[in-house]
Amino acid sequence: PAVPADDELARRAALVAVGPVPQIVDKASGPATRLSLPRNVIGEVTVADAYWGVSSGGAFDVARIDAAVHGAPLGPVLVDLDVRAERWLQQYKPTFRPDTPNRFYVWQAQAGWSPLDRNFSLDAGRVLPFAVPGATVMDGAIVGRHGSGYDLSFFGGLVPEPDTLAPTTQRATGGAAWTLERRGHGLVFQQEGRIAWVRSPELGDRAELEANASLHAGSILDLFADARVGAGGLAHAPGYVDGARIELGLRPTARLSFTGGVDY
Repeated sequence: PAVPADDELARRAALVAVGPVPQIVDKASGPATRLSLPRNVIGEVTVADAYWGVSSGGAFDVARIDAAVHGAPLGPVLVDLDVRAERWLQQYKPTFRPDTPNRFYVWQAQAGWSPLDRNFSLDAGRVLPFAVPGATVMDGAIVGRHGSGYDLSFFGGLVPEPDTLAPTTQRATGGAAWTLERRGHGLVFQQEGRIAWVRSPELGDRAELEANASLHAGSILDLFADARVGAGGLAHAPGYVDGARIELGLRPTARLSFTGGVDY
């Protein structure tokens, strides 16, 4: 339609100017959101066979079935499952676990409870603590409290064998972890940490502290630093520093970027 004349526009503007302006009250409702990313219900099964040869004329052949379910509702809980079953049909030379042609691995088999009207969560079973820096798979539980801009959790359990994932009582861990996040002026700052007691046949009983921090400024700057220290037990690293890492990504212009890092 044609644009109204100036006098008509002035008349409409006058009506709008004298009209009431309602007050809109903004009130926070519901529990604070968790810092972890939302997950959809995903189920996947993969059947595969891998066959390869070596230069000396031998061959290897293994058949595998991988199954994974993430975020599947089962009553009031969400189930996460990640397993593999494999059968070694041919091994040219004895390799890893040569006397065990049938193998079964469980990386994750946990049930999680996170009620919408509460600020806490509970995960139990074979837990994969993806939100705990430096943690490993464990047969235990994680209890977390979630607030505005922070997560706090306590965990504990037995750690399975690192090569076979078989349950064992010789390895264990327990401790606390946290995540802090702040946003403002185009910057995103996040800091995570873990303090724990760890038991293993190789190092005995020891205390570990791991912390990292990241700073992001849009697409211009990405800065990340991480360090882990350990004390006690049968042995420790020089200066008690097990490892450290610094990564930097800088993009001063749209077509120029610098990326670098140092690992210890």
